[in-house]
Amino acid sequence: MSVPEVPGGRLDSVLAITPTDVWAVGAIGGYDPEMYPPANCRPTSDGGEGAETPGSLPTPLVMHWNGSAWQRVELPPLKGALHGLTAFGKNNLWATGTDPRQPGVALLLHYDGTSWRREDISAGNSGHAAIAAIPGTSNLWAVGSVGEDTDHEHAFVARRR
Repeated sequence: MSVPEVPGGRLDSVLAITPTDVWAVGAIGGYDPEMYPPANCRPTSDGGEGAETPGSLPTPLVMHWNGSAWQRVELPPLKGALHGLTAFGKNNLWATGTDPRQPGVALLLHYDGTSWRREDISAGNSGHAAIAAIPGTSNLWAVGSVGEDTDHEHAFVARRR
């Protein structure tokens, strides 16, 4: 399928609500959490998105399929990467990820059918986090790992009511 070109972009997760309502999330930029821990991240010299400078901060990326074409979705100004998606329906989506500038908080975005807004889950030093809607409720579960580095990480579970 053809998707809009997003230099430096990558997609990490996809969620199909219906055949004509599909969402994908990821990031734009040169940040690699395995190679460049959050303490070493720094903005690119020109501040532009999509830069491949090692250690640069990523920008979240959201794409939407409307049944005929993929479109890039505008987000509020943010830094970070998105790794997971869940939904309660067409106008109630949630995405989770990381913001290397805030290692003690899991990045959480909510789409209400009109716009995306940021919410946060305090989760220690969060690595990747996954998210799931609890059917029949408005609650979310988030899981992931916390810790200083990969040798000292511990699992976390968070619930948003």
